[in-house]
Amino acid sequence: MDLVASYALAGWRLGLALRNALDERYFTTGGFNTAVVFPGDPRALQATLSTRC
Repeated sequence: MDLVASYALAGWRLGLALRNALDERYFTTGGFNTAVVFPGDPRALQATLSTRC
């Protein structure tokens, strides 16, 4: 589960994203017709700050 929030004020935007909020362990496949799996990403916090020029 991912959580995302953003706030805009006076031409600026602040964004926060919490990826894999529950810190679940999961695996993804290597692609079509392969026998490879990769562990999924752990919990991660991402922050962004942007403005319009």
